Amino acid sequence: KYDSFYDDFKSRVEDTLVADVLDRVGAVSGTILDLGCGTGHLLRLHTIHPSNYVGVDPSVGMLKAAKKSFPEYLFKAGAAEDIPSTIEYDAVVATFGSFSYCDAPDKALLEIDRCLRPGGRIAIMAYSVRNKGGLILCSEGVEAKRRLYSASSLRKLFSSRFRNVRVRGVIATGSPHRWVDRFVGKYLPFLCTHLIVTGVRASVDGGDHAA
Repeated sequence: KYDSFYDDFKSRVEDTLVADVLDRVGAVSGTILDLGCGTGHLLRLHTIHPSNYVGVDPSVGMLKAAKKSFPEYLFKAGAAEDIPSTIEYDAVVATFGSFSYCDAPDKALLEIDRCLRPGGRIAIMAYSVRNKGGLILCSEGVEAKRRLYSASSLRKLFSSRFRNVRVRGVIATGSPHRWVDRFVGKYLPFLCTHLIVTGVRASVDGGDHAA
């Protein structure tokens, strides 16, 4: 039922744009931690071997749906502020605004950093200030507040922990030419309803953080 809300033309275009960014920044190679995995949407965008994937989400309902669709994959209950993992991954990914539901984003950044190997990559999506509405109904029937970010505020937040931080927008403009969507996302992120921040782990053994 949840996935049916995002099965229109606009959502499919956005899926294509996100998949392209993840592929270009190398966020879907090696071992992957999928934060806010929901019903397993990332696995619909990219082919990832079960041994290289762990999905984490606070919603039991979402995890049940994910496990039903992808029974061979590992999913765990947990939040970005307290990730249930003791190993390091090659990439941490959070698609389609899940980072916006973090109650304590600074703590979530510490956890993401902890779960990345040195040189590991991030690709984290959040809702932008152009995304109207401050609440969404989660699968347990509880309204959850979400934070809206500007490109500059998201860049500043992640630059405190990661290197080579870039923020792109994601938007389906309605143009029949896909390059228009990519151009707006890359050069005019302030027009987009979703933002995706990419970067590289800036610490080795807890030190050497970006300024």
